[in-house]
Amino acid sequence: MPTSVSLFEKIFEHVEDGVLYTRSDGRILRANPAACRALGRTESELLGLGRAELMVEDEHTPRLRAARPPRDDGHGRASPPSR
Repeated sequence: MPTSVSLFEKIFEHVEDGVLYTRSDGRILRANPAACRALGRTESELLGLGRAELMVEDEHTPRLRAARPPRDDGHGRASPPSR
């Protein structure tokens, strides 16, 4: 019987949707193959980037940023959204 970790790994690697595993500050820790294909980058190119670095700036960006709640900086303090 597979463990929950091995089941997660199988799903992560084979799901058709792109999945990014990130820290609370948005830094990418893992990217599955579907995410790499969708973003046109290898996992090593994505590691360490932030989710914001993958966003395309357009006329909706300011409204989306304003709607995003502040993030916890990991020390119990809220940090302002990155720009």
